[in-house]
Amino acid sequence: LTITRLMAPFTPFITEFLYQNLKRALPEGHEAKAESVHFVMVPQADPSMIDEEVEARVKSMQAVIEAGRNCRERRQVGLKTPLMKMKVVHSDPKFVSRVQSLIAYVKSELNVENVETSTDASSMKVSVLPNLPVLGKRVGKKMAELRKAIQALTPAELAQFDEAKTLTVMGEVLTEDDIIVKREVGDLGSPQLDGALLGGGDGLVVLDFTEDLGLKEKALAREVANRVQRLRKRLGLVQDDPIEMWAEGLSEFPRQVLKNQKEYLESLLRKPLYDETERQGTGVEIGKEEFDFDGQEVRVVLSLAAPHVNDEAVSKDFEGSVSPVLVKEYLKCFDRSAVQRLTNGAGKLSVRLEGRDVELLLGKHFSLDRASRNW
Repeated sequence: LTITRLMAPFTPFITEFLYQNLKRALPEGHEAKAESVHFVMVPQADPSMIDEEVEARVKSMQAVIEAGRNCRERRQVGLKTPLMKMKVVHSDPKFVSRVQSLIAYVKSELNVENVETSTDASSMKVSVLPNLPVLGKRVGKKMAELRKAIQALTPAELAQFDEAKTLTVMGEVLTEDDIIVKREVGDLGSPQLDGALLGGGDGLVVLDFTEDLGLKEKALAREVANRVQRLRKRLGLVQDDPIEMWAEGLSEFPRQVLKNQKEYLESLLRKPLYDETERQGTGVEIGKEEFDFDGQEVRVVLSLAAPHVNDEAVSKDFEGSVSPVLVKEYLKCFDRSAVQRLTNGAGKLSVRLEGRDVELLLGKHFSLDRASRNW
């Protein structure tokens, strides 16, 4: 009921429908019972329900994702291309722990297989300078010596400054107004690595853009699955509709992908995706699309589930007097359910082809569809 009241200004009609049913469970005189949901006051916020730790976790996750996207944009590598690994570096163990708690979301948003975290910020280049206009007025002639001392601050002293926001150097208490700390991405050791600072500049995200054949295959397989799903949606199909899905690579690499990633494709589609070169044409084609993904061309086809013919068994048993092509042409006249009725539970189909009476055995000479084919 509370959600319905909150959503009412944005989705007035569906919430009104929901409210008219929900309010029937409310007793007379209840403050939320009215003629319409739009006559009920929006519930008051309860500040005690705010979980600051959850907010901090999400904020940390968002900073990592934003930095990762900056790396991808700089390299002009889209989110559809999966990467093998990335590294999140931050000197604050709390920040690292927060990112680790939401690591699954980071992987999903940046399309990365593995995410490492570290508090070792040695890959960041840090330079420290005095804020001369502010500090110079205060220390006068001491400035030259103090400047050298500030530039010689150790990583441990800088970490202390980051935490306390003050640091005593040569008897002078320095604050954030007195010191300029500049952080940059240091030498990452490989041209395949790209890094970006987190929003506050106190952390670093490094993505590995080394090309991986397995990931490249997975990216294409995912795109094939997306194209099939979009085609299904465009045709208004649902999961249980009796259709068969086919795909064919129009060059060597996509053909290899369809073979190597067969199980992955089936897990995405929740149904088998068959090799289109095996399609016999007995099923009516209801949709087709050809697309190019990073220079790789693929064709996907949807057809109604239909009988499949065992060419070898037909040729052998009928010794060439009845051709498999003729059997296919005959079965093309019927859909899957019609052939099932014609077999009448006998497991065979009695037909007359080329002036000869033949019995086509279900499971040997033909199957009701591609899924039930056992040869």
